[in-house]
Amino acid sequence: MLLDNALKYSPEGGVVRIGITVAGPRLRIQVQDQGPGLPDSEREAALERGWTRGPFPSTGIGLSIAVKLIESAGGRLELRPGQARGLRAVLHLVGALPGDEGRETPSGAAVSGSGQEMA
Repeated sequence: MLLDNALKYSPEGGVVRIGITVAGPRLRIQVQDQGPGLPDSEREAALERGWTRGPFPSTGIGLSIAVKLIESAGGRLELRPGQARGLRAVLHLVGALPGDEGRETPSGAAVSGSGQEMA
């Protein structure tokens, strides 16, 4: 959905940038487009069901469904102004560490890649 929107709203020949940052079990994915962007007043509304904007036909449910799925997995989605123009969607996720299948961690504790508990 984020890539689809970025491509849809970027001008022909525009660039869509994707950045992925991994820090322990945390994953951040950024999608930056060169489209018209959204003013502050519309960025929050764009995440709500039924919100639409622009010349493209839309039901206005795509981002709201994405938000529900992301939040149900303990993540969040933010829409920010682009660096020069456009819109930057930032997806924050928390995932399991490789090799931790079936391993439980005490509430509030984090486990490092070496299996050591971190404060």
